[in-house]
Amino acid sequence: MAIINPTINLVARPGMSLPKPWVLIRDGSDLTSTQLAKVPSGANDLEKKAYASKGTYITATTTLGIETGANKLRHDYSSKKDSEYAGTYNGFLVEAFSENLLMTQTTPIPCRDLTTWTKSPSDAVVVVLRAGITAAGDSDGNNPASKLMAGSSTSASVSKSITGLKANTTYTLSAYFKKVDKSSVAIPKIALSSSGASSITTWGTSRTVSDPYNWILLTYKFTTPASVTSATSYHIGIKASDAPVLVDRVQLEEGNNTSTILETSKVRAAENLYYVGDSDTARLIDPFEGTVYVMCKVQENVENIPGLKVGICQLGNDTGVRIGIRAESTSSSDWKIYGTLINVLNIADAAADEAASAVFSIANADWPEDDWLKIAVRYRAGESNTIRMSVNGKQVVYGDLAAGSALKNTFELNGITRPAGSSNEVTAPIRLGKVYASSSPKTYHFLDGSIMHFAYFPKALSDEDLVAITA
Repeated sequence: MAIINPTINLVARPGMSLPKPWVLIRDGSDLTSTQLAKVPSGANDLEKKAYASKGTYITATTTLGIETGANKLRHDYSSKKDSEYAGTYNGFLVEAFSENLLMTQTTPIPCRDLTTWTKSPSDAVVVVLRAGITAAGDSDGNNPASKLMAGSSTSASVSKSITGLKANTTYTLSAYFKKVDKSSVAIPKIALSSSGASSITTWGTSRTVSDPYNWILLTYKFTTPASVTSATSYHIGIKASDAPVLVDRVQLEEGNNTSTILETSKVRAAENLYYVGDSDTARLIDPFEGTVYVMCKVQENVENIPGLKVGICQLGNDTGVRIGIRAESTSSSDWKIYGTLINVLNIADAAADEAASAVFSIANADWPEDDWLKIAVRYRAGESNTIRMSVNGKQVVYGDLAAGSALKNTFELNGITRPAGSSNEVTAPIRLGKVYASSSPKTYHFLDGSIMHFAYFPKALSDEDLVAITA
């Protein structure tokens, strides 16, 4: 491989701050990092651990740390203690928009004190003070949790009705469970009933939990649109069998499960890393050829949710020509990675997107064991196979612009023209974790994962080099 240095290079390291001109952007101003209690995330964590300590991000020792002030980075670590990846640094955490639908009901549903939920038996739950997960900024430690009073030969359950759910939509129900004492073992279950019955009769996943808190989730997709209306009342439920169990921080979210506990704010703002565009940084990006490299992890529980759209990287604004990298899980939960360079990046139109992209497919069973995606996309005007891409050291795949496209032989990236220094060379923004989807309404796809490395090379690397840098 010839030595070609990147003109833009961002490599994550534990504890570092973003170098200029990179900034962390949170859409909206309602959230600051001190309002979020971060849950450990990382490689293959089927059960996330939430530790009784203040904070908004995970340290190298997998305990909760705290950042003060808005829009500061949080660093992500794998936390599963019995995993070979335990404590592994995952880079910069970049999360997507989410809301706890329990808290945004017309009458908010309590997420910690479950005594107002429908109970079976009637004394199935009590509140235990100072037993829950400590909130960020909580100084008095009065963090309650609910205890389901299951005995050795009985079970206890609670349920609650909820409205506002949509057809053909995936939801994630999650809660945190902890055994009550050192000798007890709890087998909790969580469920979302689509029947509208007054009680939960079919339960979802179950898990043996221990200490500290274990995160258990259930994803559920409504697949019969005619039977699902926003006015229909469905039921969510939690059940504990064989022993008492503590329950804390119940959440119901649309789409993929998230990694942050949504506190009293109810809603989490979407995040992205943004490289500010100006006349100086514009010179670093060549509109006619270049190579983009990114190393990232996408959302938690990726294998379980079909139809998930993930925005990884975008060079350029939301108009004109831009480069986009995104991932999408298919209806069979397999994955496709798209490297795209088109005039209108309308990701809502999957057929048009794929036709103008280099597309790499990953069978769900072949998803990388450590969850890392290393993607390199190169572009060059005036040649066949304008777009070329390698993912995780695999053979290069190709995409091309339409033969009649005005961009086939020459194109501009966000109005940047050559030679350098021209009057139009005014902007070269880069977004990591946020990719433009469509204009009507204007929407984006987000990463909700972590970024370890981003680099931009001002040359179109060879196929061999694309394979080498992603291997």
